[in-house]
Amino acid sequence: GFSAGLFTYALTQHLWQATPATALRISLRHATEQMSQLVKQAQKPQLSGQKSQGRPLTPYHLPSVPVWGADGVVLDVEDSKTVRLWLGGLPATVLEQAGTTALFTLVEPSGTTIAHADPDATATSLQIVSRDGLVARAKLYTNGAVLPAVQVGQFVREQVRVLPRHLGLTIALDRALARIERVDAISAFSGVPRVSAKIAGEQAADYLFSKTQDVQPTQVAALPTTVVSDVGGKGAIAANSYGLFSLGQTAIPQTAGESGEAVKVAVRRLIPKLQMLLAAKLLTLTVNDNASRLAVRATLDLLTPPARELMKRETLAIAQRFPTPQPPSSLLLDGGLVSVPLGSRIQFGCENQSDGPVYLLLLSLDSNGDLAFLYSPSNPAANTTASTPTGAPTPQIDGLAANVSVDASTVSNPPAYPSSSIAPHKTLTLPQASTAFQWLVSGPTGLAETYLLCSRAPFSQTMSLLGPLRSPSDVPSLHTLTNPLEVVQAVLQDLHQASDRAEPKTNTPDAFMLDLNVWASLHFVYQVV
Repeated sequence: GFSAGLFTYALTQHLWQATPATALRISLRHATEQMSQLVKQAQKPQLSGQKSQGRPLTPYHLPSVPVWGADGVVLDVEDSKTVRLWLGGLPATVLEQAGTTALFTLVEPSGTTIAHADPDATATSLQIVSRDGLVARAKLYTNGAVLPAVQVGQFVREQVRVLPRHLGLTIALDRALARIERVDAISAFSGVPRVSAKIAGEQAADYLFSKTQDVQPTQVAALPTTVVSDVGGKGAIAANSYGLFSLGQTAIPQTAGESGEAVKVAVRRLIPKLQMLLAAKLLTLTVNDNASRLAVRATLDLLTPPARELMKRETLAIAQRFPTPQPPSSLLLDGGLVSVPLGSRIQFGCENQSDGPVYLLLLSLDSNGDLAFLYSPSNPAANTTASTPTGAPTPQIDGLAANVSVDASTVSNPPAYPSSSIAPHKTLTLPQASTAFQWLVSGPTGLAETYLLCSRAPFSQTMSLLGPLRSPSDVPSLHTLTNPLEVVQAVLQDLHQASDRAEPKTNTPDAFMLDLNVWASLHFVYQVV
């Protein structure tokens, strides 16, 4: 329903969330990471100019931007109960799913910034009833007796993210394919659950299906031509074989087949990979560090000498209350992706400044395109690292606290092992220090992603599925998942159950209702070199 340049949208969307003000290189890096999910390395924004290297650069800070950032703004008040919203502050992938029943909340009126404002101070909700591109119509609901007077220019933020339970993949068929090839492909993809195929250019798509030698530079997006012959290593792609490509025409690892195979054979061969790509798409839709109300922060640390922090991700809830210094400009370079050398030893640190325990799940999408789960048993001794600010309470709990609502079905059938957890105002490292396991970055070179999911409730259903992966010696370990889509669906179900408090109550049996108060998904994107 709208057109925008990929870089323009990514940078604009990030700047709507960039509070407190960040260095320009950080904003550029965030935009680059968001772009890389769609086009891999086909388009690389760069910051150039003598001044950009000589001193830190910060974007213009506009006083009217609210302290909590925003996902959109009120364009028009149609009547006392209906408003029109512009939602350009949402990531494009989330915007696409922002159909009816998605909930937003009003922020402070335009032009006011209240330090440490509570993003939930208002009891008013706006429920989307229709959307056309970036503009949506919403109905107002309130817990009070009188609806508030909404003003044009007032900001809104996500309150409940609604994702279809049966969300699928759309595969674009290269127009360079012969007509009979496209007909066979549409027929073959129609037999794959949750996957549909369309001719390239007819509608938005997730990936491109083509022959390796036939990918054209203007059929899916107006991007520079990408060399695909050497992706994934020498000999990884056979000439004239079928495979999957990103929208930037970068070959997806492990998707090219043998020369001369039939289209229907190629599609059947790709089914496990399509399930993996759908799992990755669903994980991307959980990322919410700019909107989550959980006060959590995480870092990616390089332990191989010289040890240093490579990346930091945090929710606005913790950034406002407990700010940390920005990394030195020497580490930001030109705002491009973080590079992690092969063979490096890495570790993630997570800090919980919320008022209750937080349960953790770490899933890593390696540069080979495989999804892995990090098992790191909670160590009560390691879970008491002091990170409490002066004057803040330090509730003491055991490694896994009660007082959190759990699905009743897990009481009689407990999970194979519990989620890792962090007590309030404590920190935790993943994996836990162990002489039996070290997380070493392995090949091939390329993009890698890690998702650190945090929730106020345990990941009960997810842990039940992951139970068989538990190490007999109960030491940290990294396991490649053979059922990635099933595991990610369980993650969404766990977050849905933890979110069972959304107001107004909506009848959405075919959707996951994810309350921004109960979960945070922190996303790390880096390049293995």
